[in-house]
Amino acid sequence: NNNNVNVNVNVGLQEMVISVICSIVISSRNYFLEYLENVMKCLIECMKFVDDDYFVLRSRATNCVAVIINYIDLDNDTYAEIMKLARVGLDLEFTELREATYELFCSLANALQEKFECYLPVAIPWLIASCHSNDGVYSLCSNMDNISSLTSSLQEITKDPNEQNYSHISSFAVRTAFLDEKTTACRVIGLIAMNTRKTFIPVQGNAVKALLSLGLYFDENVRQNVLISLCKILENSIRSRDSKFWTTTPKQTCDLDTQTHTKSYINTPLKLTDEENIIVTQLFALCLQHLAEDESKKVVSQSALTLAQLFEMVGPVAQSFTKQTIQKIVTLLQNKSICQRGVNEESDIIPIFDEDDTLLLESLSSLICSISRAFGPTSVSLLQPTFETLLKQLEISTNHEIERVASLYSLSEIVHYAHGAAQQLFQPLLPHVMRGIAEYM
Repeated sequence: NNNNVNVNVNVGLQEMVISVICSIVISSRNYFLEYLENVMKCLIECMKFVDDDYFVLRSRATNCVAVIINYIDLDNDTYAEIMKLARVGLDLEFTELREATYELFCSLANALQEKFECYLPVAIPWLIASCHSNDGVYSLCSNMDNISSLTSSLQEITKDPNEQNYSHISSFAVRTAFLDEKTTACRVIGLIAMNTRKTFIPVQGNAVKALLSLGLYFDENVRQNVLISLCKILENSIRSRDSKFWTTTPKQTCDLDTQTHTKSYINTPLKLTDEENIIVTQLFALCLQHLAEDESKKVVSQSALTLAQLFEMVGPVAQSFTKQTIQKIVTLLQNKSICQRGVNEESDIIPIFDEDDTLLLESLSSLICSISRAFGPTSVSLLQPTFETLLKQLEISTNHEIERVASLYSLSEIVHYAHGAAQQLFQPLLPHVMRGIAEYM
């Protein structure tokens, strides 16, 4: 029964109206309350459509409900009705609707927190299924038997680009909507974990396996969100065992535009569980592989940020990975990584920096800071190759201003956490600091 929705109105117009409602909710928030009841009735009716012609409308309505839940509290009966309709919508096998439904799961988990536990048996299997799905990937070559072999070949190429023989693959096609769904699924898993806290622990094993299977996926957005969600799952697992962890923010970031950073002090558990140790090991290995082999600066940047968070969360537990991490940092600072192909250090031309370059430098600075902080004075010897490389970067006159700022920032953090060893580090740094000050006088 769709008495609250005028089916005679152009469907495209209705879709636009729902998009406008989303914008109004975001901008007006509580001022929208007087219209909430009537709008929700219409949106819920739209979420009941089962005809193909109305699938996009149903998707937009589902997304709009997710937006409303983010800004306005609803009653439990309404949440239950929405979840029931969302579950039915997943069976319609419409990609945009699945993506909108996953966003709805995320909003509901944020609103209900641990009370979302009763919906985890519905949400998590669908999210994992989207992670494993090969829908939307089509081989355009005649000698490929099926999509599974194509995906396997693509993953092999990503794992070892220099050794794999992939001449048997001529081309393939991927539906954008399919990639959007998979990216959303990866992202939402991590957000649900953070919101549902202890109640997520029973399902985290399968979620971690699904995410790790996409660690080397051919789409950079998927790879980024895999790293983000795995880190959130680990953080949630540790927090669930340590109540003090809830009062802190395990994050240290650097913003080169404002030259500011945030720090937090983490009460790191003395011992990780076996499952947490597996996540840490797998996540370190994946991030280090991205730093060395990934062609996307965005993925490399996210890998550096994830490593920074790992050092913040587990501290000395990560010591066995420190040497490899520092080696990768030095390579990136020297512009010799795969993602930096085309950068000519010997050129007299100052390189053009875009947002990806800036993000990469900020991420590396955050990682250096996290290592310095995690190991304190002992980090001086660990970071000696990094310190020397940063000093050399300051001496290259053709380096971009952002590179010099990032180098100075990273060096200052190494000195800051060196404590007793700070004096021996500051002496070679001082001339560069004074030159930097003189440039802005």
